[in-house]
Amino acid sequence: MNLLFLLKYCVIYNFLPGVLIPAYFLLTAGIILYTGNTYSNLIIFNKKFVISGSILFSVAVLIYILIFDRIGEIGRQPAIEDWIARVLNGDFPYNSPHTPSSYPVIFLFAYPFYLIGNTGLLEFMGIVIFFMILFKQKDTTRGILVKILMFVTSIVIYYEIVTRSELFFNMMLIAGVVYFCEKFLKENKINSLFILSAIFTGCILCTRSVTALLFTIYFLSRFRFHFKHLIVFTAISVAVFIAFLLPFYLWDRISFIQNGPFAVQTYSSNLPLLFILLLFFAAIYSGWIISYLQEFFFSGGVILFFAAAVSFLFRVSETGFTEALFNDGYDIAYFIFCVPMLLLAIKDYKVDMYLGKLKEKDVIS
Repeated sequence: MNLLFLLKYCVIYNFLPGVLIPAYFLLTAGIILYTGNTYSNLIIFNKKFVISGSILFSVAVLIYILIFDRIGEIGRQPAIEDWIARVLNGDFPYNSPHTPSSYPVIFLFAYPFYLIGNTGLLEFMGIVIFFMILFKQKDTTRGILVKILMFVTSIVIYYEIVTRSELFFNMMLIAGVVYFCEKFLKENKINSLFILSAIFTGCILCTRSVTALLFTIYFLSRFRFHFKHLIVFTAISVAVFIAFLLPFYLWDRISFIQNGPFAVQTYSSNLPLLFILLLFFAAIYSGWIISYLQEFFFSGGVILFFAAAVSFLFRVSETGFTEALFNDGYDIAYFIFCVPMLLLAIKDYKVDMYLGKLKEKDVIS
């Protein structure tokens, strides 16, 4: 995935792909080998060092976003800003020439940053949420370090930062809801926190269609023995989802159907309906069999990677490899969806030669 991004932009900007791609491969292999050794007294395995490094990286990203404009032709930041401006001017927002693809809630998150003149700060917020979740995970300092090193050496992350694509932030909203539910949701009891969790889920569901796949996996695993409560939870979440979309449908029904998020995301995904149904079957199956939170992140990441890869291959079959990759026939930013999921799936396990994984405690209750 990172190699795909590296290949595209090395060729476009003539950055010696024959040198940089092998070098990046060696860097990744070096990280895996170095952090996999037994010398846990190295300075980088010190928790204070890891936390300080995370803060430093976050501050560096913040400074970059505040000083430099976005780079590239990716139009998600202009689409967000134009969508908000149209709403404030009383114009139907989905008739924008920037073809905004997100559901309304992502624009609500962007609105405070729009007021201060920099919606690119969504990227900074996504990174902050990522590090907050990282240090909330039950993992060793080594495990956290590996995730951070894979994160800060990921070409995909820097692509997100320089283009101001909000996809990483969107995925971290999903992860944030999952961790909120891990802490507060009791699937066998309908109470105020149950309702609040369902409302939060409905809000984040109204950011992008891909959230439905991940929530299918997670909440099916949580409610597998409480189907009545799953129905109630789903009904509340869907009601919130509809409540956000209904005003825009009533505002301009024809434009909403033709230019709204359903139409744009369906076209952009480049996936046939049958394959989309297969993805949901895979999500349902995963939700039924997984038991650990790490397995949720891994299965969700794999499904999203598979979806992006198949979508890319469909586009290659239609336009050819050169057009799809180098001439923007396909938006490879969709591979970003799986990155935070796969990073959060990494865990430092204790392994016995005969018993395998030991001392796993993050069971999805």
